[in-house]
Amino acid sequence: MKRLSQILILVLAIISTKVSIAQKETMMYADTSRKGIPYSKDPHVIRFGGSYLLYTSLPGKTGSNVWEIGITESKDLIHWRNVGVIKVKEPYEKNGICAPCAIVKDGKVHIFYQTYGNGKNDAICHAVRMMEFPISCVIQQIPFLNRGETGIAVGRLTPK
Repeated sequence: MKRLSQILILVLAIISTKVSIAQKETMMYADTSRKGIPYSKDPHVIRFGGSYLLYTSLPGKTGSNVWEIGITESKDLIHWRNVGVIKVKEPYEKNGICAPCAIVKDGKVHIFYQTYGNGKNDAICHAVRMMEFPISCVIQQIPFLNRGETGIAVGRLTPK
């Protein structure tokens, strides 16, 4: 019985050590650049060009309510660094952009997101990232889905 107790204690010690090590290597990320507090809303991760890219909705900087999309990079899903921001660019985005989702197709990152705060004129938008780096090479931001007055209209390239 004493031997069984010793084995059980040893097994529990090994398990707790592995759990402790695993907890130290847990993926955790929050952006503090905007409000000074950890914040990462609507996270979406893809693998692209040997890295993981995390897209999140970022609240406006202090004094602003305009949301933008943060881009963060990791090689191991543990250690992250901010590498870019998709900023509000077009008039239909003036109140902000958020809720990013991305896919890799034909060597390009396609990012889908929504405009914010425009009520019935909010749109789903599409941005394309052509190159791995720098991150700032978003070449296309167009709304392609807008609810409009009469319901959903797909394929619209400019807001009403």
